[in-house]
Amino acid sequence: MIDHEKARREARLAEMNDLAAVLKTEEGIRVLRRLMARCGILQPSLSADTLAMARSEGIRYVGLSLLQDIREARRPETRCHRVSP
Repeated sequence: MIDHEKARREARLAEMNDLAAVLKTEEGIRVLRRLMARCGILQPSLSADTLAMARSEGIRYVGLSLLQDIREARRPETRCHRVSP
């Protein structure tokens, strides 16, 4: 495996472990819910103003990406809890 691929995979694994840790707390879940609500992931972003619509879609994309990460972090096979030496 190429070194930068390995580094990318390890970074992604660390992200998933971090997110899984946040999801284990009520506070973390509340913060993530607020962020996703602010991103309007369940709201249409249609507007007569194309710039406003593009902005809304960009914000919505961030929320949808976060939702995808949350789903991935909840799958046990995507996490690995390593013990530090």
